[in-house]
Amino acid sequence: MIYGVKSTVKKLFLYMLCCVLIFQLWYFNSGKNEIYYIPLQYIAIKLLLIFQKNKETVILPGSCAFEIAAFVKYFIMPVSFIFIDSYPIMIGSDPNEDSFSLAIFLTLYEMLLIYLCRYLYIRKHSSSIVSLNRNLSKDSKRIFIQNYSVWFLFLFCIFTLLLVISPKLVFSDFYLLNDKGENSSKMIPFFSIIGGWWKYLFYIVMINFLGYRYSAKHEKKYFCLAILLFLFSTYLILGTSRWAIIFHFVVTFYLFRIIFNRTLVKKLLVFVPLFVCLFFLITIYKFQNDLGSDYSLINFADLFVSQLQDYFSGPSLIGHAIDMGHKYNITFETCWNDFVGAIPLLSKTVDQMNRTNILFNQYVISPDTEWFTQIIPATGLGYIYFGSMFAPIFTVVFNILGLHFDYKLLNTSNLFVKYVLIYCSLWGGLSICFNTQIPFGNVVVYIFPLYLFYRLFSKLTIKLA
Repeated sequence: MIYGVKSTVKKLFLYMLCCVLIFQLWYFNSGKNEIYYIPLQYIAIKLLLIFQKNKETVILPGSCAFEIAAFVKYFIMPVSFIFIDSYPIMIGSDPNEDSFSLAIFLTLYEMLLIYLCRYLYIRKHSSSIVSLNRNLSKDSKRIFIQNYSVWFLFLFCIFTLLLVISPKLVFSDFYLLNDKGENSSKMIPFFSIIGGWWKYLFYIVMINFLGYRYSAKHEKKYFCLAILLFLFSTYLILGTSRWAIIFHFVVTFYLFRIIFNRTLVKKLLVFVPLFVCLFFLITIYKFQNDLGSDYSLINFADLFVSQLQDYFSGPSLIGHAIDMGHKYNITFETCWNDFVGAIPLLSKTVDQMNRTNILFNQYVISPDTEWFTQIIPATGLGYIYFGSMFAPIFTVVFNILGLHFDYKLLNTSNLFVKYVLIYCSLWGGLSICFNTQIPFGNVVVYIFPLYLFYRLFSKLTIKLA
Protein backbone atom coordinates (compact mmCIF):
# COMPACT_ATOMS: atom_id res chain seq x y z
CA MET A 1 0.00 0.00 0.00
CA ILE A 2 2.84 2.44 0.65
CA TYR A 3 5.93 0.64 -0.50
CA GLY A 4 6.24 1.65 -4.15
CA VAL A 5 5.73 -1.85 -5.56
CA LYS A 6 3.79 -1.93 -8.82
CA SER A 7 0.16 -2.76 -8.17
CA THR A 8 0.07 -5.03 -11.22
CA VAL A 9 2.82 -7.21 -9.77
CA LYS A 10 0.99 -7.33 -6.46
CA LYS A 11 -2.24 -8.41 -8.18
CA LEU A 12 -0.51 -11.19 -10.09
CA PHE A 13 1.16 -12.35 -6.90
CA LEU A 14 -2.12 -12.46 -5.00
CA TYR A 15 -3.88 -14.27 -7.85
CA MET A 16 -1.10 -16.86 -7.69
CA LEU A 17 -1.71 -17.22 -3.96
CA CYS A 18 -5.39 -17.80 -4.70
CA CYS A 19 -4.49 -20.65 -7.05
CA VAL A 20 -2.26 -22.23 -4.40
CA LEU A 21 -5.02 -21.95 -1.81
CA ILE A 22 -7.67 -23.43 -4.11
CA PHE A 23 -5.34 -26.33 -4.88
CA GLN A 24 -4.84 -26.99 -1.20
CA LEU A 25 -8.53 -26.74 -0.35
CA TRP A 26 -9.26 -29.27 -3.08
CA TYR A 27 -6.71 -31.89 -2.02
CA PHE A 28 -6.23 -31.40 1.71
CA ASN A 29 -8.44 -33.43 4.01
CA SER A 30 -8.53 -32.41 7.63
CA GLY A 31 -11.03 -32.08 10.41
CA LYS A 32 -10.03 -28.43 10.81
CA ASN A 33 -10.53 -26.97 7.35
CA GLU A 34 -11.90 -23.76 8.86
CA ILE A 35 -8.24 -22.76 9.18
CA TYR A 36 -8.42 -21.77 5.51
CA TYR A 37 -10.76 -18.88 6.22
CA ILE A 38 -7.65 -17.08 7.43
CA PRO A 39 -5.72 -17.00 4.11
CA LEU A 40 -8.95 -16.38 2.20
CA GLN A 41 -9.68 -13.27 4.23
CA TYR A 42 -6.05 -12.18 3.98
CA ILE A 43 -6.13 -12.35 0.17
CA ALA A 44 -9.47 -10.52 0.09
CA ILE A 45 -8.11 -7.69 2.25
CA LYS A 46 -4.93 -7.36 0.19
CA LEU A 47 -6.92 -7.24 -3.05
CA LEU A 48 -9.16 -4.52 -1.64
CA LEU A 49 -6.17 -2.45 -0.52
CA ILE A 50 -4.46 -2.74 -3.91
CA PHE A 51 -7.33 -0.95 -5.57
CA GLN A 52 -7.04 1.95 -3.12
CA LYS A 53 -5.15 4.76 -4.81
CA ASN A 54 -2.13 5.86 -2.84
CA LYS A 55 0.76 7.85 -4.27
CA GLU A 56 3.15 7.20 -1.43
CA THR A 57 6.35 5.30 -2.13
CA VAL A 58 7.96 5.72 1.29
CA ILE A 59 9.57 2.63 2.79
CA LEU A 60 8.65 2.37 6.47
CA PRO A 61 10.64 -0.34 8.32
CA GLY A 62 7.99 -1.23 10.88
CA SER A 63 5.30 -1.44 8.21
CA CYS A 64 7.47 -3.67 6.04
CA ALA A 65 8.11 -5.92 9.04
CA PHE A 66 4.37 -6.10 9.71
CA GLU A 67 3.55 -7.04 6.12
CA ILE A 68 6.14 -9.83 6.12
CA ALA A 69 4.92 -11.18 9.47
CA ALA A 70 1.28 -10.89 8.37
CA PHE A 71 2.01 -12.79 5.15
CA VAL A 72 3.61 -15.63 7.11
CA LYS A 73 0.98 -15.68 9.86
CA TYR A 74 -2.14 -15.24 7.78
CA PHE A 75 -1.11 -17.12 4.63
CA ILE A 76 2.09 -19.20 4.80
CA MET A 77 1.30 -20.76 8.17
CA PRO A 78 -2.16 -22.18 7.35
CA VAL A 79 -1.27 -23.07 3.74
CA SER A 80 1.95 -24.85 4.76
CA PHE A 81 -0.07 -27.61 6.42
CA ILE A 82 -0.24 -29.32 3.02
CA PHE A 83 3.33 -30.50 3.63
CA ILE A 84 2.52 -32.40 6.81
CA ASP A 85 0.08 -35.19 7.60
CA SER A 86 -2.09 -33.41 10.14
CA TYR A 87 -2.66 -30.13 11.87
CA PRO A 88 0.51 -29.44 13.90
CA ILE A 89 0.32 -29.31 17.67
CA MET A 90 3.85 -28.97 19.03
CA ILE A 91 3.11 -28.51 22.72
CA GLY A 92 0.50 -30.13 24.89
CA SER A 93 -2.63 -31.72 23.45
CA ASP A 94 -5.14 -30.36 20.98
CA PRO A 95 -7.15 -27.41 22.28
CA ASN A 96 -10.84 -27.89 22.84
CA GLU A 97 -12.73 -28.02 19.52
CA ASP A 98 -14.94 -25.06 20.43
CA SER A 99 -11.90 -23.12 21.63
CA PHE A 100 -10.11 -23.82 18.37
CA SER A 101 -13.07 -22.57 16.33
CA LEU A 102 -13.20 -19.46 18.50
CA ALA A 103 -9.45 -19.02 17.98
CA ILE A 104 -9.99 -19.04 14.20
CA PHE A 105 -12.65 -16.37 14.60
CA LEU A 106 -10.41 -14.25 16.85
CA THR A 107 -7.55 -14.51 14.34
CA LEU A 108 -9.88 -13.32 11.56
CA TYR A 109 -11.18 -10.56 13.84
CA GLU A 110 -7.62 -9.54 14.74
CA MET A 111 -6.56 -9.36 11.10
CA LEU A 112 -9.61 -7.33 10.09
CA LEU A 113 -9.22 -4.79 12.92
CA ILE A 114 -5.49 -4.34 12.38
CA TYR A 115 -5.79 -3.69 8.65
CA LEU A 116 -8.79 -1.41 9.17
CA CYS A 117 -7.01 0.67 11.83
CA ARG A 118 -3.82 0.82 9.75
CA TYR A 119 -5.79 1.95 6.70
CA LEU A 120 -7.55 4.71 8.65
CA TYR A 121 -4.28 5.87 10.25
CA ILE A 122 -2.40 5.95 6.94
CA ARG A 123 -5.26 7.73 5.19
CA LYS A 124 -5.22 10.41 7.88
CA HIS A 125 -1.44 10.94 8.00
CA SER A 126 -0.16 10.08 4.49
CA SER A 127 -0.67 13.66 3.25
CA SER A 128 2.09 14.85 5.57
CA ILE A 129 4.79 12.55 4.18
CA VAL A 130 5.85 14.69 1.22
CA SER A 131 6.12 17.91 3.22
CA LEU A 132 8.08 16.17 5.96
CA ASN A 133 10.61 14.75 3.53
CA ARG A 134 11.07 18.09 1.80
CA ASN A 135 11.65 19.93 5.06
CA LEU A 136 14.31 17.61 6.47
CA SER A 137 17.39 19.65 7.23
CA LYS A 138 20.75 18.66 5.74
CA ASP A 139 22.56 20.46 8.54
CA SER A 140 24.97 17.99 10.14
CA LYS A 141 24.25 19.51 13.55
CA ARG A 142 20.71 18.27 13.24
CA ILE A 143 21.51 14.93 11.61
CA PHE A 144 24.38 13.78 13.82
CA ILE A 145 25.01 13.94 17.56
CA GLN A 146 27.54 16.48 18.82
CA ASN A 147 30.30 16.55 21.44
CA TYR A 148 31.75 13.12 20.62
CA SER A 149 34.47 13.47 23.26
CA VAL A 150 31.85 13.30 26.01
CA TRP A 151 30.20 10.26 24.42
CA PHE A 152 33.53 8.47 23.97
CA LEU A 153 34.53 9.12 27.56
CA PHE A 154 31.20 7.83 28.84
CA LEU A 155 31.38 4.68 26.71
CA PHE A 156 34.96 4.00 27.77
CA CYS A 157 34.08 4.28 31.48
CA ILE A 158 31.11 1.91 31.15
CA PHE A 159 33.18 -0.48 29.05
CA THR A 160 35.91 -0.60 31.70
CA LEU A 161 33.37 -1.19 34.47
CA LEU A 162 31.77 -4.07 32.59
CA LEU A 163 35.11 -5.70 31.83
CA VAL A 164 36.08 -5.56 35.49
CA ILE A 165 32.83 -7.23 36.51
CA SER A 166 32.84 -9.85 33.73
CA PRO A 167 34.02 -9.83 30.08
CA LYS A 168 30.90 -11.82 29.18
CA LEU A 169 28.83 -8.71 29.80
CA VAL A 170 30.40 -7.20 26.67
CA PHE A 171 31.83 -9.98 24.53
CA SER A 172 29.77 -12.96 23.49
CA ASP A 173 31.13 -16.47 23.87
CA PHE A 174 32.45 -18.03 20.71
CA TYR A 175 29.82 -20.70 21.33
CA LEU A 176 26.18 -19.68 21.61
CA LEU A 177 25.86 -21.35 25.00
CA ASN A 178 28.34 -23.18 27.16
CA ASP A 179 27.82 -26.73 28.33
CA LYS A 180 25.85 -25.66 31.36
CA GLY A 181 23.59 -23.34 29.39
CA GLU A 182 24.66 -20.32 31.41
CA ASN A 183 25.01 -16.82 30.08
CA SER A 184 25.72 -13.37 31.43
CA SER A 185 22.05 -12.50 31.93
CA LYS A 186 21.72 -15.33 34.48
CA MET A 187 25.01 -14.44 36.11
CA ILE A 188 24.55 -10.69 36.70
CA PRO A 189 21.09 -9.58 35.51
CA PHE A 190 21.33 -5.85 36.22
CA PHE A 191 24.81 -5.43 34.73
CA SER A 192 23.75 -7.55 31.79
CA ILE A 193 21.15 -4.90 31.00
CA ILE A 194 23.81 -2.21 31.27
CA GLY A 195 25.93 -4.29 28.89
CA GLY A 196 23.02 -4.28 26.44
CA TRP A 197 22.76 -0.50 26.70
CA TRP A 198 26.49 -0.18 26.07
CA LYS A 199 26.34 -2.30 22.92
CA TYR A 200 23.49 -0.24 21.46
CA LEU A 201 25.09 3.07 22.46
CA PHE A 202 28.52 2.07 21.16
CA TYR A 203 27.10 1.19 17.77
CA ILE A 204 24.92 4.24 17.24
CA VAL A 205 27.59 6.69 18.52
CA MET A 206 30.21 5.20 16.21
CA ILE A 207 27.82 5.20 13.26
CA ASN A 208 27.11 8.86 13.96
CA PHE A 209 30.82 9.61 14.10
CA LEU A 210 31.65 7.80 10.85
CA GLY A 211 28.63 9.36 9.16
CA TYR A 212 29.71 12.80 10.31
CA ARG A 213 33.22 12.26 8.93
CA TYR A 214 31.85 10.91 5.66
CA SER A 215 29.54 13.93 5.22
CA ALA A 216 32.56 16.21 5.62
CA LYS A 217 35.06 14.40 3.35
CA HIS A 218 33.03 11.86 1.29
CA GLU A 219 35.84 9.32 1.51
CA LYS A 220 35.03 5.63 0.99
CA LYS A 221 37.25 4.61 3.89
CA TYR A 222 34.54 5.73 6.31
CA PHE A 223 32.05 3.47 4.58
CA CYS A 224 34.51 0.56 4.86
CA LEU A 225 35.02 1.33 8.56
CA ALA A 226 31.24 1.41 9.00
CA ILE A 227 30.99 -2.09 7.50
CA LEU A 228 33.69 -3.35 9.88
CA LEU A 229 31.81 -1.71 12.74
CA PHE A 230 28.62 -3.43 11.58
CA LEU A 231 30.31 -6.85 11.57
CA PHE A 232 31.92 -6.27 14.97
CA SER A 233 28.64 -5.13 16.52
CA THR A 234 26.95 -8.20 15.03
CA TYR A 235 29.43 -10.32 16.96
CA LEU A 236 28.64 -8.38 20.14
CA ILE A 237 24.91 -9.10 19.89
CA LEU A 238 25.35 -12.66 18.64
CA GLY A 239 23.33 -15.17 20.62
CA THR A 240 20.34 -17.43 20.29
CA SER A 241 17.99 -14.53 19.52
CA ARG A 242 17.33 -14.44 15.79
CA TRP A 243 15.24 -11.30 16.13
CA ALA A 244 18.30 -9.39 17.40
CA ILE A 245 20.24 -10.29 14.24
CA ILE A 246 17.36 -9.42 11.91
CA PHE A 247 16.66 -6.11 13.65
CA HIS A 248 20.35 -5.20 13.59
CA PHE A 249 20.61 -5.72 9.85
CA VAL A 250 17.37 -3.85 9.07
CA VAL A 251 18.31 -0.85 11.24
CA THR A 252 21.84 -0.75 9.79
CA PHE A 253 20.63 -0.90 6.19
CA TYR A 254 18.10 1.87 6.82
CA LEU A 255 20.64 4.18 8.47
CA PHE A 256 23.31 3.50 5.84
CA ARG A 257 20.86 4.60 3.14
CA ILE A 258 20.65 7.97 4.91
CA ILE A 259 24.36 8.44 5.63
CA PHE A 260 26.21 7.03 2.64
CA ASN A 261 25.98 7.02 -1.12
CA ARG A 262 23.24 4.58 -2.15
CA THR A 263 25.54 2.91 -4.68
CA LEU A 264 27.85 2.01 -1.82
CA VAL A 265 24.99 0.89 0.39
CA LYS A 266 23.82 -1.63 -2.20
CA LYS A 267 27.03 -3.53 -1.51
CA LEU A 268 25.61 -4.35 1.90
CA LEU A 269 23.23 -6.74 0.19
CA VAL A 270 26.11 -9.22 -0.07
CA PHE A 271 25.67 -9.74 3.67
CA VAL A 272 22.08 -10.96 3.23
CA PRO A 273 23.16 -14.59 2.56
CA LEU A 274 25.41 -14.39 5.62
CA PHE A 275 22.53 -13.34 7.86
CA VAL A 276 20.23 -15.93 6.31
CA CYS A 277 22.83 -18.58 7.13
CA LEU A 278 23.16 -17.26 10.69
CA PHE A 279 19.38 -17.38 11.06
CA PHE A 280 19.15 -21.00 9.96
CA LEU A 281 22.23 -22.08 11.91
CA ILE A 282 20.70 -20.72 15.11
CA THR A 283 17.38 -22.35 14.15
CA ILE A 284 19.09 -25.70 13.61
CA TYR A 285 20.90 -25.29 16.93
CA LYS A 286 17.62 -24.68 18.73
CA PHE A 287 15.87 -27.58 17.00
CA GLN A 288 18.55 -30.12 17.87
CA ASN A 289 17.14 -30.58 21.37
CA ASP A 290 13.67 -31.23 19.95
CA LEU A 291 14.79 -33.71 17.29
CA GLY A 292 17.50 -35.50 19.25
CA SER A 293 18.81 -38.59 17.45
CA ASP A 294 16.06 -38.35 14.80
CA TYR A 295 17.63 -35.24 13.32
CA SER A 296 17.51 -35.08 9.53
CA LEU A 297 16.73 -32.51 6.87
CA ILE A 298 13.21 -33.92 6.36
CA ASN A 299 12.48 -33.99 10.08
CA PHE A 300 13.87 -30.49 10.40
CA ALA A 301 11.54 -29.24 7.63
CA ASP A 302 8.54 -30.92 9.30
CA LEU A 303 9.45 -29.39 12.64
CA PHE A 304 9.99 -25.97 11.07
CA VAL A 305 6.54 -26.03 9.43
CA SER A 306 4.97 -27.31 12.63
CA GLN A 307 6.51 -24.55 14.72
CA LEU A 308 5.39 -21.74 12.45
CA GLN A 309 2.29 -21.31 14.56
CA ASP A 310 4.41 -21.29 17.73
CA TYR A 311 6.55 -18.46 16.37
CA PHE A 312 3.66 -16.53 14.79
CA SER A 313 0.96 -16.98 17.45
CA GLY A 314 -1.15 -19.47 15.53
CA PRO A 315 -4.76 -20.49 16.27
CA SER A 316 -3.70 -23.53 18.28
CA LEU A 317 -1.89 -21.32 20.79
CA ILE A 318 -4.85 -18.96 20.97
CA GLY A 319 -7.07 -22.01 21.58
CA HIS A 320 -4.79 -23.08 24.43
CA ALA A 321 -4.99 -19.55 25.87
CA ILE A 322 -8.79 -19.69 25.75
CA ASP A 323 -8.82 -23.04 27.56
CA MET A 324 -6.33 -21.71 30.11
CA GLY A 325 -8.54 -18.69 30.78
CA HIS A 326 -11.43 -21.02 31.56
CA LYS A 327 -9.32 -23.13 33.93
CA TYR A 328 -7.44 -20.46 35.89
CA ASN A 329 -8.85 -17.48 37.76
CA ILE A 330 -6.70 -14.76 36.20
CA THR A 331 -7.20 -11.33 37.76
CA PHE A 332 -5.98 -7.77 37.21
CA GLU A 333 -3.04 -8.56 39.49
CA THR A 334 -1.73 -11.02 36.90
CA CYS A 335 -2.01 -8.36 34.18
CA TRP A 336 -0.15 -5.90 36.41
CA ASN A 337 2.56 -8.47 37.02
CA ASP A 338 2.94 -9.01 33.27
CA PHE A 339 3.91 -5.40 32.61
CA VAL A 340 5.70 -4.48 35.83
CA GLY A 341 7.52 -7.81 35.84
CA ALA A 342 9.22 -6.85 32.56
CA ILE A 343 10.86 -3.77 34.13
CA PRO A 344 14.18 -4.25 35.97
CA LEU A 345 14.22 -3.45 39.70
CA LEU A 346 10.42 -3.12 39.73
CA SER A 347 10.15 -6.77 38.70
CA LYS A 348 11.24 -7.79 42.21
CA THR A 349 8.09 -6.21 43.65
CA VAL A 350 5.71 -8.63 41.89
CA ASP A 351 5.07 -12.36 42.03
CA GLN A 352 6.92 -13.66 38.98
CA MET A 353 5.05 -16.95 39.09
CA ASN A 354 1.71 -15.15 38.82
CA ARG A 355 2.21 -14.03 35.23
CA THR A 356 0.19 -15.21 32.27
CA ASN A 357 3.17 -16.57 30.38
CA ILE A 358 4.18 -18.70 33.38
CA LEU A 359 0.63 -19.98 33.82
CA PHE A 360 0.37 -20.64 30.07
CA ASN A 361 3.46 -22.87 30.04
CA GLN A 362 2.30 -24.66 33.15
CA TYR A 363 -1.02 -25.32 31.42
CA VAL A 364 0.24 -26.53 28.03
CA ILE A 365 3.33 -28.43 29.27
CA SER A 366 2.85 -29.44 32.92
CA PRO A 367 2.26 -27.76 36.29
CA ASP A 368 5.80 -28.71 37.35
CA THR A 369 7.60 -27.46 34.26
CA GLU A 370 10.71 -25.33 34.62
CA TRP A 371 10.62 -24.27 30.95
CA PHE A 372 8.72 -21.08 30.19
CA THR A 373 9.81 -20.48 26.61
CA GLN A 374 6.44 -20.73 24.89
CA ILE A 375 4.69 -17.36 24.72
CA ILE A 376 0.98 -16.82 25.10
CA PRO A 377 -0.44 -14.94 22.07
CA ALA A 378 -1.44 -11.35 22.72
CA THR A 379 -4.90 -11.97 21.24
CA GLY A 380 -5.39 -14.94 23.56
CA LEU A 381 -4.32 -12.74 26.44
CA GLY A 382 -6.79 -10.07 25.35
CA TYR A 383 -9.56 -12.66 25.34
CA ILE A 384 -8.73 -13.71 28.90
CA TYR A 385 -8.92 -10.14 30.21
CA PHE A 386 -11.56 -8.51 28.00
CA GLY A 387 -13.56 -11.24 26.27
CA SER A 388 -14.12 -11.85 22.55
CA MET A 389 -15.09 -8.30 21.59
CA PHE A 390 -11.82 -6.74 22.79
CA ALA A 391 -9.56 -9.76 22.40
CA PRO A 392 -7.29 -8.15 19.73
CA ILE A 393 -6.84 -4.94 21.75
CA PHE A 394 -3.17 -5.60 22.58
CA THR A 395 -2.14 -6.50 19.03
CA VAL A 396 -4.05 -3.56 17.55
CA VAL A 397 -2.65 -1.01 20.02
CA PHE A 398 0.96 -2.20 19.67
CA ASN A 399 0.63 -2.33 15.89
CA ILE A 400 -0.73 1.18 15.59
CA LEU A 401 1.98 2.42 17.93
CA GLY A 402 4.53 0.82 15.59
CA LEU A 403 2.91 2.61 12.64
CA HIS A 404 2.98 5.86 14.62
CA PHE A 405 6.72 5.46 15.23
CA ASP A 406 7.12 4.81 11.50
CA TYR A 407 5.64 8.21 10.73
CA LYS A 408 7.56 9.89 13.52
CA LEU A 409 10.64 8.48 11.83
CA LEU A 410 9.88 10.72 8.85
CA ASN A 411 9.56 13.75 11.10
CA THR A 412 13.13 13.78 12.38
CA SER A 413 16.50 14.09 10.70
CA ASN A 414 18.51 13.16 13.80
CA LEU A 415 20.25 9.82 13.30
CA PHE A 416 20.20 8.85 16.99
CA VAL A 417 16.45 9.45 17.27
CA LYS A 418 15.87 7.54 14.06
CA TYR A 419 17.75 4.58 15.52
CA VAL A 420 15.43 4.52 18.54
CA LEU A 421 12.29 5.00 16.45
CA ILE A 422 13.18 2.20 14.02
CA TYR A 423 13.50 -0.30 16.84
CA CYS A 424 10.18 0.85 18.32
CA SER A 425 8.46 0.58 14.93
CA LEU A 426 9.86 -2.91 14.35
CA TRP A 427 8.65 -4.20 17.71
CA GLY A 428 5.24 -2.66 17.05
CA GLY A 429 5.00 -4.05 13.52
CA LEU A 430 5.90 -7.55 14.71
CA SER A 431 3.58 -7.47 17.71
CA ILE A 432 1.19 -9.87 15.96
CA CYS A 433 3.80 -12.59 16.61
CA PHE A 434 4.40 -11.87 20.29
CA ASN A 435 2.69 -11.43 23.61
CA THR A 436 2.52 -8.12 25.46
CA GLN A 437 5.69 -8.68 27.47
CA ILE A 438 8.17 -9.03 24.59
CA PRO A 439 7.68 -5.70 22.72
CA PHE A 440 6.91 -3.80 25.94
CA GLY A 441 9.90 -5.25 27.80
CA ASN A 442 12.41 -4.68 25.00
CA VAL A 443 11.31 -1.10 24.36
CA VAL A 444 11.17 -0.14 28.04
CA VAL A 445 14.34 -1.96 29.14
CA TYR A 446 16.66 -1.43 26.17
CA ILE A 447 15.31 1.11 23.65
CA PHE A 448 13.70 3.87 25.72
CA PRO A 449 16.81 4.28 27.94
CA LEU A 450 18.83 5.05 24.79
CA TYR A 451 16.59 8.04 24.15
CA LEU A 452 17.03 9.17 27.76
CA PHE A 453 20.81 8.96 27.34
CA TYR A 454 20.53 11.05 24.18
CA ARG A 455 18.46 13.72 25.91
CA LEU A 456 20.88 13.77 28.85
CA PHE A 457 23.94 14.26 26.69
CA SER A 458 22.15 16.80 24.52
CA LYS A 459 21.65 18.94 27.62
CA LEU A 460 25.21 18.28 28.69
CA THR A 461 26.49 19.36 25.28
CA ILE A 462 24.67 22.68 25.54
CA LYS A 463 26.15 23.34 28.97
CA LEU A 464 29.68 22.50 27.82
CA ALA A 465 29.33 24.78 24.81
